[in-house]
Amino acid sequence: MNIENEMQDEYRTTDLSLAGYLLVAGLPLLRVDPEDERRLSFVFRDDPNRSNLCAGFWNDTASVPPATYFSAMRRLKDLIKEYSRQAYRVPIRRTSGHVRGHEAGID
Repeated sequence: MNIENEMQDEYRTTDLSLAGYLLVAGLPLLRVDPEDERRLSFVFRDDPNRSNLCAGFWNDTASVPPATYFSAMRRLKDLIKEYSRQAYRVPIRRTSGHVRGHEAGID
């Protein structure tokens, strides 16, 4: 399968709440991509039923177990935090053989 076909088989959203719902609904999360300096896009494997799932979400007719949705939201937020740590990691500078806490991400 070429890259164009792979991208057609993907669905992306920057909406965290919708991404959480799609995760609970069973769409596989493939990756998280940067959209710009401040936003990430959640990339799912597309599904023939995805448009119905999104319509149910936006029309407030979707139903998911609250605890499962909460877990999915926590997982996505953890992915955002991890991505932010990796994307904005500053090289550690050593001063006299010691690493300063704020440079190592320890404040």
